[in-house]
Amino acid sequence: MFIKSIHIDSFGGLSGKDFDFSRALNIIEGNNESGKSTLLSFIKFILYGAQNKAQDGFSVPERKLYISWRDGRAAGNMTLDLGGKEYRIERELVLTARTDSTDNIRETFREHIAVIRTEDGSVVFSGKSPGEEFFGVPESVFTSTALVGQVSGTYVNGSSISSSIENLLFSADESVNTEKAIARLEDARRKLLHKSRRGGDIYELECERSALRTKISETRSTAGEMRTLENSAEDCRAKLKKNSERSAELEKLYVTGEAFSASKRFDIVHAHEKKLKDISERLSTMVGGDEKDEETLINLRARTKDYKATQENAAAAAAKLESMTREGFSTESDEYVKEIYRMGGRDTAEYEFDRHCKKRKSRLAVAVVFLIFAILGGGLGAAAFFIDPMIAYGIFAGSFILLIISITSFISRAGHSRYIRRALDLVGAGRPQEYSDGLDNLFELEKIKENQRNEIAEARMSLEYAKERMNDAAKALATVLTAAGISAEDYSPDRLAHTEAELERNISERKSLITDFERHSAALETAHEQVKDYDEDEIRRTLMDADLDALSKVNPTALRREREFLISSTAALTEKLADTEKQLASLSAVNGDPAEMIRRVEELDSKIEDLTVRHDAYTLASEMLTRAGENLRTGLSPKLNSAACEMMGELSGGKYKNLGIDPELSMSIFSGGMTRETDYLSSGTRDLTYIALRLSLMELLYQNEMPPVFFDESFARLDDDRLGYALSLLDRMAREKNRQVLIFTCQKREAILASAGANKITLS
Repeated sequence: MFIKSIHIDSFGGLSGKDFDFSRALNIIEGNNESGKSTLLSFIKFILYGAQNKAQDGFSVPERKLYISWRDGRAAGNMTLDLGGKEYRIERELVLTARTDSTDNIRETFREHIAVIRTEDGSVVFSGKSPGEEFFGVPESVFTSTALVGQVSGTYVNGSSISSSIENLLFSADESVNTEKAIARLEDARRKLLHKSRRGGDIYELECERSALRTKISETRSTAGEMRTLENSAEDCRAKLKKNSERSAELEKLYVTGEAFSASKRFDIVHAHEKKLKDISERLSTMVGGDEKDEETLINLRARTKDYKATQENAAAAAAKLESMTREGFSTESDEYVKEIYRMGGRDTAEYEFDRHCKKRKSRLAVAVVFLIFAILGGGLGAAAFFIDPMIAYGIFAGSFILLIISITSFISRAGHSRYIRRALDLVGAGRPQEYSDGLDNLFELEKIKENQRNEIAEARMSLEYAKERMNDAAKALATVLTAAGISAEDYSPDRLAHTEAELERNISERKSLITDFERHSAALETAHEQVKDYDEDEIRRTLMDADLDALSKVNPTALRREREFLISSTAALTEKLADTEKQLASLSAVNGDPAEMIRRVEELDSKIEDLTVRHDAYTLASEMLTRAGENLRTGLSPKLNSAACEMMGELSGGKYKNLGIDPELSMSIFSGGMTRETDYLSSGTRDLTYIALRLSLMELLYQNEMPPVFFDESFARLDDDRLGYALSLLDRMAREKNRQVLIFTCQKREAILASAGANKITLS
């Protein structure tokens, strides 16, 4: 894939900017804060959007970082070449705000994304991420491989990338890492139990369990004395609980007495409030008041006329839509067309059809060839049987394997045949050569259906508009009727004729109600002053379960005497309980609690059982890992290591050629007869190792389409020689492998050391 041009409408600190790129090496040069990293972030934004959470150590969400301070938007487009076809990706992110019920301002975002095929203007990949559709990888993999950030961002997130290649990249030297894993398992097993069974966590727990069992038998003789003390302590606790409950009852009586008198005053408040509410409701339902009736009637007649006109328009629009639907338009999209769009479009469908045709042909050839060899092998085995039976058995085994392969190929060919027959049936074609013409007919019919859907949609919109106009007219009429005191459902002429008389009667009644309202308002103000120091909700909760008849008969003096007695009794019981608990603690410190020791023994039994299961699991895992390490050399890990070694050799001018990569993609290097972690290397050399790892990972991870490679100040710690090697490798990779490269830098030397054909873009 090649980025051809970028237009930034508004993004961060950039606005109204256009950039054109070459298909090979591009150097984007500019001073600090000139917009280089912003331009790179815009490319990632176009492909994958913006996360609504903080990224890369920032404290604010990524979306908010991209929004321009000037107009609250992040918008622009990018034109790219994908397999000879040109696409334009348009994306806009708008910051909006809304106010909730508590008048808090909350920021929200509205986003628009469209991928347009420029040759016909059609929108493709609707509702999907362009980056995932083009490259076949999520954003985390893209940023960990193709996007090489500034020094601290150069390193790869090993766990997420290694899971993307399904743990195939176990190590560059499998036996070394297998040995490390086995060693860890052995350390874990040894920590649990030594082979001599005289050390480890299990052994220590078994020793503790044995000592506890001995101590339990020794402490049973003091159990009787401890039980007596425990009974005494329990008796004290029961009496203290009883005193506490009675104290709570007395406190509740005191509180409820105060609450009872306050509640009576609140009842007076509510009586006035209810009266005021009744008056307000009567005033709100009265028609007319002091307003002129003529103006009201004129408004009623005008609104009625508008309502009837809008009713007629809505009926006409509904009749038109019903007429169109009765004509039997077939607007439902063909299921196979939907399937083709889900596959990626017509080109993808034709590609898949051709691929199945080729696969069917190749599977038939393989099946026939292996069947012939299987038959020949069977004959040869029969002949060899009379010479050497052991050789004959070997030949028969090989012939049987060839026969299995032949049968498998026939079965595979049948699957491709089913796919081809189904595709031909769905497009109405009889032969594979007619599949393309069938697709033409299918898509032509789909265009006709789309036009029909548009016509019906326009008719529905007209009907909705007419209904909205009718609803608006009805609301206006209802507003006038409500103001006149007439029910919004009653539009009869008789009712309108009596409006004036009703208004005149209501004027006199309204004045009387207003006088009563003022009188009760003054009384309510006085009542509020009397209860201003009380919380009514608390008062009501206090009286919820109270016996109101008994509250008036409570004797405050008797209440106070009983409370004083309970206080002194509680103090004496508390002191006795403390002495008893001290004696129990003394006995427990010397002998221990048998019940607690028994519980500890049971706990130790459970722990020993769990650790024994874990010990056996470690032993089994160590044995399985040893066998797995022997088979790992034939996997995919050497491919990554080989490519990374080759690139590292070129990047370092041939000095470093031997790399090692562990399961988490951490790297080591072999040099000077020793293997060391990359932390022992210089910062510039360490950067080169991870650049080589990223470029190698891209060859394995990107199956759909290879993206450009982006470098954001990634060479700042390289000397001129190493930088020259890196630029030479990237330039050759761009020319020979058709890989676009974009280098963002604040220095002049990249442009100086690059080839004459590099495209230079200067930001100011």
